[in-house]
Amino acid sequence: MPDHNEIGHEGEPLDLSSFYLKGNLLEVISENMFCGAGSLVKLEICYNLVHTLESGAFRDLSNLEVSTYLLFLFKKCQMQGGW
Repeated sequence: MPDHNEIGHEGEPLDLSSFYLKGNLLEVISENMFCGAGSLVKLEICYNLVHTLESGAFRDLSNLEVSTYLLFLFKKCQMQGGW
């Protein structure tokens, strides 16, 4: 059964530069959520309920442009012990 917490599937890299998850009630950014999305440059995840960023969640996203919101999210999760 596929893991529905991942946008990529093992062995199948995603070829996308922008991904919009705005307002999807996300609570956790899991370690494997962006698996295979190494070409991702813009990630829009504002207006969610994120309280936990799992370690390594963005490790494969070396091209990702870090937005002010992502910086806020990192800081928020660090303060709450979720990072």
